[in-house]
Amino acid sequence: MFASASGLLRGGVAGSAMHCCMSMMVSAVSGVGMTGPFSGTKRACAALPSRPGRNKKIRTSARGSKRMLYGSALKTAHLTIRPFRPEDVEPLVTLFADPLVHQFVDEGLPLSQDVARLWVARSNENLASFGFGTGAVVENASGRLIGWAGFARPGDGSEELIYGLAADRWGQGLGRELLESLLRFAESRVISPVRATVDPRNDRSIALLTAAGFRLAERGHRGDPDSDLYLLT
Repeated sequence: MFASASGLLRGGVAGSAMHCCMSMMVSAVSGVGMTGPFSGTKRACAALPSRPGRNKKIRTSARGSKRMLYGSALKTAHLTIRPFRPEDVEPLVTLFADPLVHQFVDEGLPLSQDVARLWVARSNENLASFGFGTGAVVENASGRLIGWAGFARPGDGSEELIYGLAADRWGQGLGRELLESLLRFAESRVISPVRATVDPRNDRSIALLTAAGFRLAERGHRGDPDSDLYLLT
C-alpha cells in the first residue's frame, strides 16, 4: 500500500519523489527534496499491496507550525502519525527490506541506513520549515512503527500525499483509515488539489485512491512510465 512512486528522496534527500504505490509505500528513494525523502515520489505516495503482485497541491497560509500536521487530528482509532525520530531509522530499514513494500517505490530497492537517516532528518527539517512533512505511522495497540505518511514536496514545489504500510498490516482497513486522516488534514489546511502518484501496476493503491475520490489526471507523470498522477479536487 503506497502512494507516491517515483522519488522517495526527491523531496527529502536528493530530489526523489515518493509516489502512491499502494503497496503501501508510494515513493522513490532517489532524491530528497523540500519535504523529505518522499518528496516527489511516485511509488511511495500511497502504498497498498498490489493484488497479484502525488498528491494534493497544498495551498496554506499557516506554514511553520510543528503542530500543523502531527497533532491529535492525525491520531486515528488504530494509528498515530508523528514526526520521525532518530530511533526510527532501523525500523524503516527493516520495513523497506520487504520486497512487497519496496517493489513499487522508486527503483524498487531496499532503503539503506544512510538514506533512511537522511530521510528522517530532512522530513523533520521540512516539518519545521513548512508546517507539514512526512512522519512515522505507529500502531496504537503495539507501539510499533508500521509505515510512513504525510506530504512531500517534489522538485516542482507542489505537495504530494504519500504513505506506506508494512505488508503484514495490509487488508485490515488501515490504509483507508490513514488516507482519510490525511485528507481531513489537507481539507483543514486548504490543501487543494491533493496529488498522489502511483505505479500503474499497483492495483490496490489505485483502488484505495479512487474510492476516496481521486481521479487519474496523467499517465507517465514527469515522463516516468511507472508513475501515474491522481488528483482529488
